[in-house]
Order: sequence, then C-alpha cells, then structure tokens
Amino acid sequence: MSARNSGVAGSIDELRLLVESAAARRPQLTSRLEKAAFLALLRPIYPLDSDVWRVTSEDGLRFYTVRRGECECSDYLRHGRGHPCKHRLALFLHRALRAKRGCGKVTGVRRT
Repeated sequence: MSARNSGVAGSIDELRLLVESAAARRPQLTSRLEKAAFLALLRPIYPLDSDVWRVTSEDGLRFYTVRRGECECSDYLRHGRGHPCKHRLALFLHRALRAKRGCGKVTGVRRT
C-alpha cells in the first residue's frame, strides 16, 4: 500500500476487501456485513475488559456489549447463541483490521 493509500482511504480499502471476502464465503450475510462495516469504520468500538467490547449502535446513541462473543442486542438474543449480528461482525472486522495493521495484540481473529 502506498503512502497515498494510508490512513482512512487505506482503512476503507482494507475493510472493503474483508467484507468482500467474508461475503463470498457466506453470501447470506452480505447486508449484515455491510452494516457491520459502517459500524467498524464510523462508530467507536473499544475494549472494556478481557474479551469484553463496547460496540456503538448505527445511530450512535446507544452501545452494545459483546462479551466473550455474545452480544446483548435484540437481534442476537432473538436468534440465539452464535448468531452473526452486525455488532459481532463489526467487532470481527475491527479486530481483523487492527491485526492486519499490527496495532498491538489482538485476540480472537481467526484467519482462513
């Protein structure tokens, strides 16, 4: 990546590639992945504790806690354990981007 593509533009390109790759493997998640990408790019996501994260909502007025891979949002609770809600996917994208850029130790990112 050239110096010109670093920063936000580089992040957008990297994020686009992550979303395209994940959507190719699981096309039924494409819309949810796109919403998650919005969250990962434009809303704060930060760690609270070991494997506990705060993911800000789309409207930026609320947040959801993702604890050990389980989200407290109504979508996740309605569909059950392991459901790929947009908050869990946003956290996956956030962690993958950080790992790709070498931003400290990032756990829980599975590479395929």
